[in-house]
Amino acid sequence: MNPPLPPAITPPVSPTDLQEPSQPSVARWRWWIFLLLIGSAPLLASLSGAGRAADEAPQLPKSIPGLLLFCALQLAVFGVLWGVAWAFSRAGKDELFLRWRGGWKPVAWGALYSLALRLGILVIALVVFVWVAIGLVALGYEMEQIKALIEKNQPDVSKISQPFLQQTDPLYRFLLVTLVSFVVAGLCEELWRGATLAGMLHLVPENWSQGRKTGVALGVSSVIFGLGHVYQGPMGVAVTGILGIGLGAIILRHRSIWPAVIAHGFFNAATFVTLMLIKK
Repeated sequence: MNPPLPPAITPPVSPTDLQEPSQPSVARWRWWIFLLLIGSAPLLASLSGAGRAADEAPQLPKSIPGLLLFCALQLAVFGVLWGVAWAFSRAGKDELFLRWRGGWKPVAWGALYSLALRLGILVIALVVFVWVAIGLVALGYEMEQIKALIEKNQPDVSKISQPFLQQTDPLYRFLLVTLVSFVVAGLCEELWRGATLAGMLHLVPENWSQGRKTGVALGVSSVIFGLGHVYQGPMGVAVTGILGIGLGAIILRHRSIWPAVIAHGFFNAATFVTLMLIKK
């Protein structure tokens, strides 16, 4: 009788076996066209916003049908631009940070990141305020003059907040807190950010260190994002640029846009709700 065979031994799984399947390589010229197309979105918004800022018309319509039409047009224009850009790169889901990771965790992370971003911006603003105030005092400015100067250069969000504060319809306010905050702003802008980061990370020199690649991608994308809010004034550009750095870091940390989408949505929604409470 033959001796029994030893039980089969399953070889251990190596870390490389657990890695996601690699994406097919994309020609650099395709990435360049992709980046130029998708990168133009905030600059086009900036030109449009600057034109609206020159008159008294608010950026958001005051009626519910007008608000819905505004949202639909924003989504359609961005969707076409994003789709045309993607048609050149044909980048995969993981390359564009589109994969949802971690079950329910992106929602929790997004809420926490929203609080962290707001606190971080407040701390930075306070440090800059103190630094500027000390410099102006040294130049002979009075505190009342410094206060008036800073108030004059605060981010101008009146054309966004005005319809919200004037409109008392609960449905209108609900749409601003949900549809505008999480979809028009949160989703579209983080789709843009993820795509811009992906394009830049594929186009920077390969011999650069990972830290340098990440720093340049975050810096350039945040500057472009800030310039997209030039209608809010210099301080608005600075604040949104800092916000862009934080949101971009979230995307790179999680390799996914979704925690940043949730964080961005909560950030905007909290701003609308705060304005409503202050008015009361």
